Amino acid sequence: MQRSLLISGLLVLAVLGLLWATGAFAQLTQWALGEQRAVQNALARGIRAVRAGEVGALAGLLAVCFSYGFLHAVGPGHGKVLIGGYGVARRVAMLPLMGIAFAASMAQAAVAVMIVAAFFAVLGWT
Repeated sequence: MQRSLLISGLLVLAVLGLLWATGAFAQLTQWALGEQRAVQNALARGIRAVRAGEVGALAGLLAVCFSYGFLHAVGPGHGKVLIGGYGVARRVAMLPLMGIAFAASMAQAAVAVMIVAAFFAVLGWT
């Protein structure tokens, strides 16, 4: 088991080194920045549409916000590394761990929405 983990780790390290040496990380960064810009533009359009009083604009803005929050929560971090580490250390089945990671992601997204809603309520924004 330890030998296979060592080989797997070395393989991942070699792939990361190859990606770095070929400049693939720079391309990935450019792609991510472009996608982030597109989402920010969609959010800005949604906010302008809400301010203009367009029909359905609030629903569209909330859908973009929820989607962004969900994708952010599902990404790396937010405890999923700890959940995965626990699963490796304790040899826990993958399906329950996936359920816990999904639940953690959804809880994080829900808390983020509640915090934003609280700020809107406290500041009196509509």
